[in-house]
Amino acid sequence: MKPLYPLLRTAALFVVLAFPSITAAIEFTPEEQAFIAEHPTVVVGGEIDWPPMDFVEDGIYKGAAKDYLDEIEARTGVSMNIVTGYSWSELMDLLRSKRIDMLPMMYWTEQRGREFNLTNPFITVRHYVFTHGKRKDIGSFEDLHGKTMAVPQGYAHIEYLANNHPEILVIEVPSILDAMDQVLTGNADAVIENTASMAYYAENQSIYGLMPAFPVKFEVDNVHMAVRKDWPVLRDILQKALDEISVERTTEIMSRWTGNEATAKTFLTAKAEFSDAESAYLRDKGQLVACVHANRMPVEGLRNGNHTGMTADYLRYVSDSMRVPISTIAAASWRDIRANVAAGRCDLVTLVLDTAHHLPELALSEPFISEELGLATIVSEGFYENLGELAETRIGVVDGYADIGRLRLNYPAIEFVEYSAISDALHDVADGQIFGVVDHLHSLSYAIRRNFSDTLKVSGDFSDEPTGFNIGVDKQQPELTSAVAKVLQSVPDAMKQNIHRKWVAVSIEKQTDYTLLIQSSVIGLILLSLLYFRYREVKQHRKEVQEKNNQLERINVKLEEQKHSAMHMAYHDQLTGLSNRAKLLLDLDHSLKLSHRTGGKVAVLFLDLDRFKHVNDSLGHDVGDKLLQLVAKRISDLLRDTDMLCRIGGDEFIVVLEAICDAYSPCVVAQRIIAELQKPFQVGEHSINIGTSIGIAVSPDDSDDINSLIKYADSAMYSAKDAGRNDYRYYHEELSHKATRRVSIESALRRSLKDQDFSLVFQPIIELGKRQVVKAEALIRWNHGRLGAIPPEEFIPIAEEFGLIVELGEWVLRHACETLRRLAAKDCCLDAIAINVSSVEFLKGNLASRFESITREYDVKSEQIEIEITERYMLEQDQQSETELQALRQLGHTISVDDFGTGYSSLSYMKRLPLNIIKIDRSFIQNIPHDQNDVEISQAIISLSHSLGYRVVAEGVETADQLEFLLQRACNFAQGYYFSKPVSELELPETVARVNAMLKSVRPVVPRIRAIQS
Repeated sequence: MKPLYPLLRTAALFVVLAFPSITAAIEFTPEEQAFIAEHPTVVVGGEIDWPPMDFVEDGIYKGAAKDYLDEIEARTGVSMNIVTGYSWSELMDLLRSKRIDMLPMMYWTEQRGREFNLTNPFITVRHYVFTHGKRKDIGSFEDLHGKTMAVPQGYAHIEYLANNHPEILVIEVPSILDAMDQVLTGNADAVIENTASMAYYAENQSIYGLMPAFPVKFEVDNVHMAVRKDWPVLRDILQKALDEISVERTTEIMSRWTGNEATAKTFLTAKAEFSDAESAYLRDKGQLVACVHANRMPVEGLRNGNHTGMTADYLRYVSDSMRVPISTIAAASWRDIRANVAAGRCDLVTLVLDTAHHLPELALSEPFISEELGLATIVSEGFYENLGELAETRIGVVDGYADIGRLRLNYPAIEFVEYSAISDALHDVADGQIFGVVDHLHSLSYAIRRNFSDTLKVSGDFSDEPTGFNIGVDKQQPELTSAVAKVLQSVPDAMKQNIHRKWVAVSIEKQTDYTLLIQSSVIGLILLSLLYFRYREVKQHRKEVQEKNNQLERINVKLEEQKHSAMHMAYHDQLTGLSNRAKLLLDLDHSLKLSHRTGGKVAVLFLDLDRFKHVNDSLGHDVGDKLLQLVAKRISDLLRDTDMLCRIGGDEFIVVLEAICDAYSPCVVAQRIIAELQKPFQVGEHSINIGTSIGIAVSPDDSDDINSLIKYADSAMYSAKDAGRNDYRYYHEELSHKATRRVSIESALRRSLKDQDFSLVFQPIIELGKRQVVKAEALIRWNHGRLGAIPPEEFIPIAEEFGLIVELGEWVLRHACETLRRLAAKDCCLDAIAINVSSVEFLKGNLASRFESITREYDVKSEQIEIEITERYMLEQDQQSETELQALRQLGHTISVDDFGTGYSSLSYMKRLPLNIIKIDRSFIQNIPHDQNDVEISQAIISLSHSLGYRVVAEGVETADQLEFLLQRACNFAQGYYFSKPVSELELPETVARVNAMLKSVRPVVPRIRAIQS
């Protein structure tokens, strides 16, 4: 078969060349075309647990990485064979050993830069440190010193933390989900991740309680594609395909996986945008020539005849960005480079100082590399901190790479000797011809380590003499000049840091006074001599004692092992390794006592497998035992670390859920278990289908007694079996119905958010002093096709719990803005529309910026949108929420507190928060003026609010007597059924006109107290 291989390769190459439609958008070099022909399929390693970027869900590989791979397939014709099922550490090992060819998403580290071929970054991921939501003590990395950070194994964050914050203890865990659990359970203080991934876990894994503590910016923000080390040509192919993907397509991809376009745009990396003239020039140019120096490492040089060093990395980025290949002409000195420029051989010159030494033929870019000057001397010299200390010495400088004119002007007492090469200057230092060499620190250090490590050293670091290197461009090519400037401006900061760290390694030796060290050493030797003889006397005795201690320790270890083994057998099921009934009773007792102290709830889920007896009877107990082990594994994988799973006998299991927020949460876990156990089990050659029925009992609602709680869950399980199996039931049937409805509402709410299946109604708000309608409160309504009309008090808490309230609140704001514009067109001009904002929306952050963006989009003034918060906000507000509220007030929004008096309102909060209006709850208005208590409470709230500078709105006004009372007490505003019920937008103009006409007939009332005016 070997003789056929060249023919097959030729045929494959012919296919690639014969069908240009596959790669028509990209011009591949002959080498790249040959590679594609020889490797029509590459093996890609996909992550399993980095949603929404790169992950597997329900056995299907998906995420932003998959979309990018599809784009590359379409542009290159290369087929992507994606393999999954490996952890990140395993994927890295597979790429190192060349068992896979590439990884679609990787953060840069110095080690990875050496091990793999990395593309330019194609997206930027913004990272945050997340902590438990209740913590307020962490706002920076310094606050985490001495604390613990959970990080998945192999993640680039580990190297960053070790280098920059070694004081933070890193706990390595298998996955980001495990890292989040470590923080939620208190085993770690923080975790680093991007907000898109955290939002995905919150929505799809129901993991709540983590909040962003502070944003972080480090080298691992940029995402690259990584290719095995021996295939750089594949990296070039991928780079060309990535360069073809437009900003619009990148935004579309990230919008799909992050949920909205605004978030997606935060993932965009900077790209140079060329004008039509620049693009046409580069396309016609086809090839560029750069003149480079052969021996300025690590900044620039030759290695095996190839251009290398820091400028080589920058030059490759310039070439990739402009899509023009760049060849190089190397010269041994700046004089030779100038000759090449004068002869017209150079389009670019890579290392150019902005001094009079350089040719007028070159236009200079902004500096892209900044270097400090250093001093090289013989090893016996001390350390010099400034050039002024070198007076009356002969110092070598390299022509073209130090600003000789500036140095001579600033330091006239130094005799500067010019050299064409840094090596010549260093040789003269070693021979004693000159005192030292002043040049750029990194080049000096590199040259010394290469050839003069025994005789010379870096003896000075002159940070006050920085030098910026530019790229020089032929002035006859203005389009090239502007294009190079744009590319250099687009270089990501992280890439600059990566290049610098990759190439720079400076060793600076400072002069040390060894006198004190020698004296200390002598004294130490004397003391050691005196102690030595005493040490020999006790050494033998120590040895005997140590041997006895070792024997006792071995005995204790064996006893502890036996004790542990006995305890494990006593408290664990021997077949599955799960806790048994005895351990369940102990753990459940502890959980119930803990819940009593904290006021939380504990749920017991009693599981019985459906059709398991049939498996035992037909396939044997051996198959049944293996099936039980697989069942235990599947259920365990679904639970949190804080949850308990026990096998109490046969095919019966019990799950204990600690610290649940309400009685309905366990049904979510029950549904997941039912869905997971419905999937077939493979036991040997048998594919087995079973199911499970689950009963749920909740403490303290059903009982706070251990045995009763288990019995009630068992009873509820049989109710589930009687209802048809493969289902769950609560011990109280009412809870089952409520849980089912709650799940139905949550599912319908997600669909309705996509379909915009909501409406707004508006209730007029009357300014009592003017006797007219001045604004209206917007109230959301939801009429579902299957569930019917669902009141806000039922679906709003569910939206808050499942993180849907932010999207719902944005919908209300947009429709309120639209309504204001349409009403104005109908000559129904209201001062404002009031909307309710949940306290959860404040916790999500960026609320003020979202309000500002949306009102600007609809050309609505901030003063026209009034924000109503509840007293619950005052209880839950933190520094972030208060900052958001202050920002909203500064934008011009009016802030009001709704339902005042029904909860707990601290006067200190009222004084500190930027409030404008207090809304008295309807429960205090409905019985006035007949109920004296309500009269006094309402009057007190009005007086207190006015004394603090707030205006007051009375809700629920239904009678003329109530209106007269409010007028007498100088209440500022009122709303209620006496004026109008909530009406649709179409009815609102007519309603406003009707109410205004009615208010004209209200007789004047002299207020008993003075009101705060609008």
